[in-house]
Amino acid sequence: MKITSPQLPRSFRETINDFDFVNTTGDIEEILFQNLIQEPVTRHKLSFTACSFENCNLAASDLRRSQFCDIVFHNCDLSNLNLSESSFNRVRFINCRLTGTNFTAATFNHITFKDCQGLYTLFPTCRFYHAQLENCNLKGSAFDTCRLSHVEFQNCVLQETEFYQTSLKGIDLTSCRIEGIRLNGHELKGTVVTSLQAIESLSPYKP
Repeated sequence: MKITSPQLPRSFRETINDFDFVNTTGDIEEILFQNLIQEPVTRHKLSFTACSFENCNLAASDLRRSQFCDIVFHNCDLSNLNLSESSFNRVRFINCRLTGTNFTAATFNHITFKDCQGLYTLFPTCRFYHAQLENCNLKGSAFDTCRLSHVEFQNCVLQETEFYQTSLKGIDLTSCRIEGIRLNGHELKGTVVTSLQAIESLSPYKP
């Protein structure tokens, strides 16, 4: 599956390691955020375009209802960050810590999650259009009542992950660990799994 990459500038307009999330106005464009350590802050409806976050820590902040277009998060700590009801278009999360990150009701379009630690990440009622999740640990995460269109899971840990009311039809999970996956059963109709995985998916998880 082809995922469109973020459209980043050849050179960023500015490189910064400090940023005033509370008082900023207007669109935030073509900035390289590098080694930014942000104390928990609350600011809604921000708009980021053509930016890169490298080695940044935004843990425990509240940035809900924000927009991210053509963005790369690389080696960032986004644990317990509230990004609910946000939109992500052509965004890559590479080697990021996403433990407890809240993406509830977010929309993802042409998204990559690669080599991320995403234990207990919240994705309920999200919409995914063209998304690739590769080598991610998503144990205990929640994908309840999601819409998944052109989504790939490759070599992901999905143990005890919830998919209640989320159709996995057409999705290949044979490279993933799905012991103790949580669903009602009908969600797996049309999913590609091995015979052993089919048994494990309906059995209590034993670490």
